[in-house]
Amino acid sequence: MPAQPMKAVVMDSEGQYVRDCVDDEVGVLVVSGPNVFDGYLSPEQNTKLFPDVGDGRRWLDTGDLGRRDADGFFWLTGRKKELIIRGGHNIDPADIEAALYKHPAVQLAAAIGRSDARAGELPVAYVQRKEGARSTPEELLSFVAGEIAERAAMPKAIRIIETMSLTAVGKQAPTYQGETAAGRLRRLLRSPLVAVAERLPNR
Repeated sequence: MPAQPMKAVVMDSEGQYVRDCVDDEVGVLVVSGPNVFDGYLSPEQNTKLFPDVGDGRRWLDTGDLGRRDADGFFWLTGRKKELIIRGGHNIDPADIEAALYKHPAVQLAAAIGRSDARAGELPVAYVQRKEGARSTPEELLSFVAGEIAERAAMPKAIRIIETMSLTAVGKQAPTYQGETAAGRLRRLLRSPLVAVAERLPNR
């Protein structure tokens, strides 16, 4: 049985194809083949669903993030909506979080993209420290600088939060089936209320 055509690609902030990923580079997974459906009945639901990668084939955007290793195996790493796109660089938030988890003071970490007029998005990391830990954002930034190889993936800021179980308005946060703690936090931190609060001047 022939294998399902699949590849990881780099897309810009508008969802347009830029290039194919190199081995072990995280990108958006797209698939092709006779089993790919023709689309939804409502045209508006098909927007950006079938990216034009320039080879004349019909490719479906799966919404998943992944990478292909040197042996041709694909590894799922997350969801496209969690991808941080900084100046054309596709950044998997899990890479930033993995670097933070190497620090002994970090209990929980999550990275998201914040809008930026120049770069499109800038990575910002949020950290819940272990009980009794007193590491500062500056110390954590210095630490991850030695753990993150890709310069574009370096967080613009690290913010310390006391708990990750509350929504932006102080209510208990729901957890969806199959959702990880970091995934839940990313969802909450994308709240417009949180984004607006970060732009307000300190009082």
